Amino acid sequence: MDDASLVLFLLVALISLNQLFARIPALHNSARAYVIVQVVNLSAATGVIVFGLPGYEDLNVVRWLLGLLLFWHVARNNFTYREARHKHRLFVRAQTRQAIVQALEEGRETSSEE
Repeated sequence: MDDASLVLFLLVALISLNQLFARIPALHNSARAYVIVQVVNLSAATGVIVFGLPGYEDLNVVRWLLGLLLFWHVARNNFTYREARHKHRLFVRAQTRQAIVQALEEGRETSSEE
């Protein structure tokens, strides 16, 4: 496998990783997975735009298109992660409220029995 094929294969694998991140809830709830995917995306996008792709040095449109696609994945992953964190916070708040209400009701029952 030559360098051009290897780089294209790695870019396809990275785009597939982004699709997994967007579709699997366990991944967009994980801060570690989010940071790893974002660092790889930012590094790859910057590298593609600055250095280009082997075998496609003459085609600047390919370099910019792939680089901007990866930056778009960064923005989309950021939105997905923030939305998942917000839903998680709302869920935790609802559970906390429910536990407080339940504790208050149990306290009322025990005080009325005495």
